[in-house]
Amino acid sequence: MDYCKTIIIKKFGTTQSNIPPEVEVTAEGSTASINIKHNTTIKSITYSFNNGEDLEISDANGKNRIETQIELPNEDTILKIKITDTNKEEYIIEKEFKYDSSVDLEDPKLEMSSVIKISQNISVIATDNEKISCITYKWDDDEEKVIENDGTDEKRMEAKIDLQEGKKKLVVTAIDNSRNKTTQEKDILVVTPPEITLKRSKGELIIRVKDNEEVTKVVYEINGNQYTKENNGDNKKEFEIKELLAKGENIVKVTAYNNHNVTSEKIGKCTY
Repeated sequence: MDYCKTIIIKKFGTTQSNIPPEVEVTAEGSTASINIKHNTTIKSITYSFNNGEDLEISDANGKNRIETQIELPNEDTILKIKITDTNKEEYIIEKEFKYDSSVDLEDPKLEMSSVIKISQNISVIATDNEKISCITYKWDDDEEKVIENDGTDEKRMEAKIDLQEGKKKLVVTAIDNSRNKTTQEKDILVVTPPEITLKRSKGELIIRVKDNEEVTKVVYEINGNQYTKENNGDNKKEFEIKELLAKGENIVKVTAYNNHNVTSEKIGKCTY
């Protein structure tokens, strides 16, 4: 994208006494960065493309400095920004962008899941029509980390991200070689699966399940016969089931569920 040499500011209002705001508009790929600094408190900022619908920058009210980014359309575009301050002064900024079809403007695509077992890594997959450069990520307010594309597949990159137990916000950004980027924020819940212990006491199979938060139910099979037991007891973190065994060898399969619907499974043989 190219842009005009001069920013045009038109001023309206009653006092005509304000110093015009400092406005900088630049573009990288399909993203325009807008930096506004004003000596007076801002009431509202709107923008439009080619005199189309006015779109509001929602967090501008009450501030005198705004930094934001917007996506540009894939065509020759006149971006119009209207700034209204608390002195009822209004400023119009217009900037022209020339569309270059040879420039890659397509943003990468991101995929990631939201509920994960602690024993797993979270897999983030980025795809693009051109080369993926890197994936960045950070948990909550931690320092951002960068994973570079190793070149195995230029248009598809998969990153494994180390997990942190609990519920945290993960912010992931995929960036391609044209500096187009896609950012995705997701609340990730990382939980420990239930723990299953199997024991035999005389002619009984004893199933014990523990969980850090709550065991909700246990589904188990003995020699192909399936049973389901809900945990309706007072102790939600521990659940015990006793079941009679048949004479001889018993094939046992147990699946335990917790309150996040995360499961663990154990399969074994028990001879009575």
